[in-house]
Formats: sequence, C-alpha cells, structure tokens
Amino acid sequence: MLPLEHLLRALGGHPIEAEDLADALWLAARLPPPARPSGGGSGVLDDGDPAHRPPPRPEDFAPGPGGPRPSGQPPDGPPRPQLDLYLPGVGDRADDTGTASPLRLPAPRALPYPHRLVRSLRPLTRRAPSPDRTELDEEATVQHIADTALWLPVLSPAPSRWLDLALVVDDSTSMAVWRETVQEFLSVLVSVGAFRSVQHWTLPTEEVATRGVVLRSPAGPGRDRSPMEIIDPTGRRVVLVVSDCISPAWSDGTLLRLLRTWGRTGPVALVQSLPRGMWERSALDLRAVRLHAPAPGAPNILQTHTPLLGQGDPAHGMAVPVLEMTPLWLGPWASLVSGESPTWDTMVTIVPERPATPAADTARLRQEDPAEEELPAQKRLERTKAHLSPAALRLARHLAVVP
Repeated sequence: MLPLEHLLRALGGHPIEAEDLADALWLAARLPPPARPSGGGSGVLDDGDPAHRPPPRPEDFAPGPGGPRPSGQPPDGPPRPQLDLYLPGVGDRADDTGTASPLRLPAPRALPYPHRLVRSLRPLTRRAPSPDRTELDEEATVQHIADTALWLPVLSPAPSRWLDLALVVDDSTSMAVWRETVQEFLSVLVSVGAFRSVQHWTLPTEEVATRGVVLRSPAGPGRDRSPMEIIDPTGRRVVLVVSDCISPAWSDGTLLRLLRTWGRTGPVALVQSLPRGMWERSALDLRAVRLHAPAPGAPNILQTHTPLLGQGDPAHGMAVPVLEMTPLWLGPWASLVSGESPTWDTMVTIVPERPATPAADTARLRQEDPAEEELPAQKRLERTKAHLSPAALRLARHLAVVP
C-alpha cells in the first residue's frame, strides 16, 4: 500500500468525491504491479519530482558492456550470445565448456557484381538468319499466291541467336588459383543469353612439348581433341582464351600460332586472369593500338590496327585483344564485335605471320654467342652477374640453396 501522503500528493489537492476515490482504489487493486527499474528500485512511486527520488546507489553506475548506466534507464536490449571461432579439426574448445560445431559461412564471389558483366555483353544479343531453321513468310506467301495463283508457302530463314562461344581455359599449374573465377565467368557467359551454344574446353599448355596442342573436356577424363574442332567455317563462333600467359608454350610461339589459326575464321580474344599491372611480366607482346573492325563479327585477320600516340611504329601481324574480366574491358570488346562501335582503343598482343619456333630461338642465341659453352664456369658466372641487378643477384643467391 502507498503511504497516505503519496496518495494525497498524486491527487494534487483536487476535490474528489468518496465514491470516485473508492472506484480508484478498487481499480488500483486489480491493475498489474508497475515494472521495476532495471537497477532494482525500492518500489517507491516516482512522481517526477527530483526532490522525492531516492538517492542513487553505487551499484547503479557500475561499468557494464555499454558503460555506466543509471538505474532508471532501460538497457539497450537483451545481451547477444557470443561464440568463439576455431579452425576445422581443433576439437574441444579452449575453455573446456563443450565441443565445437562446424559452421558454414557464405564465401565471397570470385567475380563481384556479375550482373554488370551480363549488361556489358548485351551488344552480342543480336539476331541473325538461322542457317538450318526456316519459318513461313506470310506476306511473301500472299504476294506469291496473288502473282501466280499457286497456293505454295514461301519459307524464309528463321531469326536465331547470332554467335556460338568457345571458352578455352589454360590448364597449367599456375591457373589452379583461378578455377573458381573461371567457373563464375562461365556462368556469366551462359546467363547472357546471346550465344546459341557455349562450349567449355581446357588447354593443357604444360603438356605441349610431349603431346602437342590438344583440347580436353573439363567434365572428366577423355580423349584428346584437335583444336581445329572449334573452328566454324561460317565465321559465327567467338573464341575466348583464359590464361595468365606465363607457361613456356606462350613464350616459344606455339600458342600464338594457335590464336592465329582461330583468328582466321572468327573473333578471338585473350582474357588475362592477372590484373592489368602484371601483364608486362607475361610472355605477351603488348601494344596500345586502335582496333578497327570492318564488319560485325569480322575475324581478327581482317581487323586493322594502328599504334596510338607515342607507341612506336606499326607492328605487322594479327592483333588479339587482351581483356580483363571486368565490364570496362568486356563491354567495349562486345561493341566492337557486334558492330556498334567499329573502333576501339585498347591493349592487344601482336601475333606475327610466322611466330618464332623454339628451334629458331635457340639457333639465334647460339649464333649471337657461339663460344658461350666453351667458357669456364667462373667466366660464365661473372658474365651473368654483370647483367643482373643487385636485387636479382641477391635473389639468385637465396634460391641457390633451394632444391
């Protein structure tokens, strides 16, 4: 029960009838009790007057997760449970309170914002007459009946998707870290809806010296296939080669000859898995040029290129665009192939008419220094050190003890 003075103070000195007071007391007995303050109050009614509030206690300002908090201030919310994370296979928790349970967390995307890549490739979603499907041309049929009085249908090629796509992925050891990125890139190419078919091939570049240039299906072990199988004589197949271009097959000209073979019948582009700042470390002969395509879907052999300002003399050979897996590179390339933009300033690798062979390179080096093999080991070491930078020489010394 509240003290009488608190009741009189709550009434505020207003005149009240006995019947109203009895009703208020009857109703107060049936109401739920007031909520206690978070700090544990004494149950005394707080009428808002600071003079009548109980003095704060020291425990009301004890430091907590949110800092000091008066007893009359409600907490931010229920405390959130906290758990410790451990690497797989650790076993029991460090505090011996239980065993750890596996927790699955979503992995980040290898290709951020794939919808932007899809939009950048939309210029390729054009239609072309199908080479194997026909449909009824109603207007031409009616005109033919009116002219000849012969009720014969007139058929015309049905519109279909314009291009096929062959995605050829370098299968060297250094490309193992890009497998997830390649899989997401393949999903993007399929979801564009611009290609009649999307083929996925792997190119074992490290086996070129023993087995030659072959293609394989990534679905499972199978027989080697010839690279000539993906050539479309009608010129309606695009070839995208994904590689970091650091295997020996790129530097000796073998794969450059393959790009030139594919580039004779259709568009070919090289998708670099490395970021732009590392392209110069690969085996590519990079040039900044202005590409010009004479027609939509023109093969690389028919495209012309001129060096940009300050890039030296024109290089003779076929230009293969080098791209990143970003909309800034794929979008302009798609516009060039589709004919929306006939010119494009970009980076290319020049494939000469006759790329050098390994035997020719070896003969050229021996001709420049025929007496190299005849020099003593110490003389050859001194000659090598004269061409190395101090950092490269220190690196060579550290690597000399590595098997």
